[in-house]
Amino acid sequence: RLSQMFNIRSFWFWVVRTWTFNGISMGAVIINALWLFIDADYNAGNTFADTEWVFIIVDNVFCLYFLLELIIRFKAFKSVRVSLLDQWFVLDLVLVSLMILETWILQLGIYIVIGSSRSASSLEQFGVLRPLRLLRLTRITRLFKVFPQLFVLLKGVTQAMRSLVYTLMM
Repeated sequence: RLSQMFNIRSFWFWVVRTWTFNGISMGAVIINALWLFIDADYNAGNTFADTEWVFIIVDNVFCLYFLLELIIRFKAFKSVRVSLLDQWFVLDLVLVSLMILETWILQLGIYIVIGSSRSASSLEQFGVLRPLRLLRLTRITRLFKVFPQLFVLLKGVTQAMRSLVYTLMM
């Protein structure tokens, strides 16, 4: 199965299969989830123009790291078609694409349209896009791949919540 999907003699396959690469990737996912909590609570800005520099730098570092991780994982596959058959890779591709769209492309577009203007009226309309950042939390689902027991716990919590809702409805 591995030889059908991956180029098992490549350097990239070796890198992707190492515990170090996977450990660093899972650590980055957890740190990113914690950072999203900090960002949601303390970052009042909607665009780069009204955001503190520390939030901009950390967002760009995470975006660059996840892009590089995706490229390394992509290079381990035999072909593009085979890579798109891997559901975890497709999920990461979508999340990284959304992250690039939000962090680099959308911010550049806003800067081009608005310019360096920091007036509140010109930036308020972009506050609607802020909740879309929480879509990044779906990256935590990658932990289910490493720790399948978490998925069992999640299913148990879901069943308990359903029972609680039915009880409250009575």
